[in-house]
Amino acid sequence: MLFLLFDHLSAQTEGELVVNTSTSSSGGNFAHKNILAIWIQDDAGNFVKPLLAYAQTRITYLNTWQAKTKAAASEYNRTDAITGATQRSHGTRTCSWNGKNFN
Repeated sequence: MLFLLFDHLSAQTEGELVVNTSTSSSGGNFAHKNILAIWIQDDAGNFVKPLLAYAQTRITYLNTWQAKTKAAASEYNRTDAITGATQRSHGTRTCSWNGKNFN
């Protein structure tokens, strides 16, 4: 399970933020399967925008993402994000944000 969030980003910023991350196994019964959420939050820690969400059956295990989106009255918000089911293999995941898209 991997949580990535980007804090202290100003709204309406020029340019593009590109996120590249690699997942890896931590062992256990579900080692080959993995869930992931990447989102933007503001300086106060408030949810701004989802960038990527890979989870379906195991979505409830993305506790931090659930709490942030629920506090913003948009639990599990995936609007405009790259989405998919629980990933069956590990690898590089990429997403981007233009600094202008707010939900």
